Amino acid sequence: MKNRPILSGSKRVLSAVFKHPAAVKRFLLIVFGSLFILDTFFVLTLSNVNLGVILPALLGLPMLAGGIFFPSIKRLMQRKRLVKALVRLLLLGYAAFMLSFLITSAIIFKSAHTTPQSGAKAVIVLGAGIHKDQLTRMLRKRLDAAIEYQKENPGAIIIVSGGQGSGETIPEAEAMAAYLLSQGIAPETIKKEEAAASTQENFRFSKSIMENLFGDAPLCVFVTSDFHVFRATKVAKAEGLTASGIAAHTEWYVLPNCYLRECLAIWGYTVLGRF
Repeated sequence: MKNRPILSGSKRVLSAVFKHPAAVKRFLLIVFGSLFILDTFFVLTLSNVNLGVILPALLGLPMLAGGIFFPSIKRLMQRKRLVKALVRLLLLGYAAFMLSFLITSAIIFKSAHTTPQSGAKAVIVLGAGIHKDQLTRMLRKRLDAAIEYQKENPGAIIIVSGGQGSGETIPEAEAMAAYLLSQGIAPETIKKEEAAASTQENFRFSKSIMENLFGDAPLCVFVTSDFHVFRATKVAKAEGLTASGIAAHTEWYVLPNCYLRECLAIWGYTVLGRF
């Protein structure tokens, strides 16, 4: 009997929702638009500026504006066919984007959960940016994954690959090598590649190091963040390497932004006809 007031209140709320669908739409647009924008500001405190970081804000701003000016837009849609067509086109664009994002994300997720080959002669660690001379959390996780693999395959060398970018006082490879040494990895096991500025160059220049050491490019593995394994595998193959990926864990609170950025990169490469 005590639950009846609660149930009655819930029914009144649901009744109000169905009676005023326009108000619900406006509320949802404001809420989701605000959340997307806040996500960008939050992740900016943890990461360097990139498209994956700012994209939620770019998606959220039209949603927030649509919610705030919902009554005015609705009146314009009733009076102007062009406005109505533009709004429908915008909604169709959002729907197409979300569908493509979900499909691509499923592919990315599946690739991140594959088992790397054992017995590799080399482990290539792809750079992920540093702050001045300090490792980011993401890059440290990649190096920890490489250390774990090297412990299970002690004959493998570790190639740390990454040049010096904006806001970095030393090449990424130098900071990566210093971390490996601090974790007890033997100096002779570490090889530095300090020129790469892209995933393609990571593999191309690391391949040259392996050819100089072994006379060819042997079976190898690479370490990157979980969301990057799919695209990196395609790039490695394009560079003539037989390599499987080791997925380093990404923190959940930045994963949506990383997936957004990676999806755009995959779509871009697909449109250009190459990875």
